[in-house]
Amino acid sequence: MAQSYGRPTSIESAETPGRIDLGGIWVRSARRVRDYLAIAREKPSWLPMFVLARFLLTRRIYRRLALARSGAAVTAAGDTAFPDIDLAAAKEQIRRDGIITGLTLPPATLAEILEFSRSTPCYGDSSTNAPILPAEFAAVAREGRYIIADYRDGIGDCAAIRQLWTDPVLTGMARHYLGTTPHLLRSRLWWSFVTPQAAPEARAGFSQEFHFDLDDWLCWKFFFYLTDTTEQDGAHQFVRDSHRRRPLSLQFSPFKGVSEAWTRATYPAEDIMTLTGPAGFGFGEDSYGIHRGTAPRRSPRLILEIEFGCSRQPVAGRYGAPET
Repeated sequence: MAQSYGRPTSIESAETPGRIDLGGIWVRSARRVRDYLAIAREKPSWLPMFVLARFLLTRRIYRRLALARSGAAVTAAGDTAFPDIDLAAAKEQIRRDGIITGLTLPPATLAEILEFSRSTPCYGDSSTNAPILPAEFAAVAREGRYIIADYRDGIGDCAAIRQLWTDPVLTGMARHYLGTTPHLLRSRLWWSFVTPQAAPEARAGFSQEFHFDLDDWLCWKFFFYLTDTTEQDGAHQFVRDSHRRRPLSLQFSPFKGVSEAWTRATYPAEDIMTLTGPAGFGFGEDSYGIHRGTAPRRSPRLILEIEFGCSRQPVAGRYGAPET
């Protein structure tokens, strides 16, 4: 299986320098705490995960226990959109780097998802109070009114996306990495717009600054570009091996976000990968690794995310689990 990493690069921030919006930070922090408390009340097992899964030792112990219970099959059975992927050959790279490329959507699957995106309303900054109808989309995208536009739960109406949720190669890869049966935690389809005027704090709220995820004890995510994506078009960045190399200071930090300066001072430049590719290009990663979607500077980017976890934890924030 041929693998092609995007080359390491330094992508300058598209943000406008200015005063830090402390009021905005406070509002977002308060909202996040409210979300966390609601989830903890709904599912008490979520809070221990959120506290302990940030530690490398805890994650290693959890995976070993999962493997002891169920083993980690790396074979795939049934029809797949990715017949050229050899799961056994991918095994070592997945564990070592925390990321793997080489996934490509079939043309028919790509075309169906694009047609769905052109005919379905999406929501500005993922707010149900800001619907964007298909006829309005081009004008809204030019205005730069929103940082992103998310299709939210509507993606369950796209048969091509639903098929990817159960694709045997994707679920087999997730099963190997998680060490147990993968559970679909969430799936998203969203646009990232060209918004040079957006403040850094606002971008961070939509994953456009370096961060790591804590959605379950262990997670594995797949991403697929639905538009041609270069370094100018919102390319995804991932710090190779950061899922295994993590300073204690970050493991004990209550925050998931890190600055670009900290990231570049902590990890070698050659490990900060920038993933570029044509529409249909895909990759999988351990989202505990440091990553971000860069801010588009030339053209909007459309991307599909599929996230698998190991224990059906509820996902904090604005993005819930899909109906399967």
